[in-house]
Amino acid sequence: RHAGAAAAAAEEGPPPPGTSARAALPFADGVDADGGDEQLELPPLSRDIRLVVAHDWEQIVGKPIHWAPLPRKPCVADLLQTYAATKRQGGAHCQAWRDFAGCLISYFDAALPRLLLYRQERQQYDLHARGRGAPSRLYGAEHLVRLIIKLPKLLAQTSLAKGEIPRLKRKLEDLLKYLCQNRARLFLLAYQLREKILSLPPPAPLPPSCPAAPDAPAAKAG
Repeated sequence: RHAGAAAAAAEEGPPPPGTSARAALPFADGVDADGGDEQLELPPLSRDIRLVVAHDWEQIVGKPIHWAPLPRKPCVADLLQTYAATKRQGGAHCQAWRDFAGCLISYFDAALPRLLLYRQERQQYDLHARGRGAPSRLYGAEHLVRLIIKLPKLLAQTSLAKGEIPRLKRKLEDLLKYLCQNRARLFLLAYQLREKILSLPPPAPLPPSCPAAPDAPAAKAG
């Protein structure tokens, strides 16, 4: 029951204002996804991933409130770049996986402050993430799964090239399999109590090469 409620909460929300599929995904070409024959449907989430989603939701929404400590290791950017590097076939095939990872990183950075946070996490974002660096350099696999769950609704309101939906679905299915196989390394077993994180000194900014996390109006994942 909790896994279903958590997944439903993670699905809510409009696409990031000012963010188009063309900006984040290179296969957008003006074809209306709602008007075509194909729409993106996620493969069924495995039991392990559903348990991860439920655990994440319970930690953030339940009492007492817990947060994922920032920055996460591995962060979303490192996770996806490492994942793409596992596709060792050369040429265009390898580049396609790197492009896929890069697009998800860009979309994550645009979506996180507006769509991927529960309201209980807004304070942490304001104090420990805003202005520190790109969200993909601060957050980890837990928030990446939230983005994956939202992608069908986000992309349904943008434009996708015909024929790209099956390829994108296969890549997402492969990524979810990778996350499941590496869940012990990628996902938190224990979050930190909110009050403990708030008692710590303000975190230092990330290196200047990391783009700052954008300002955004308050929004929530659930």
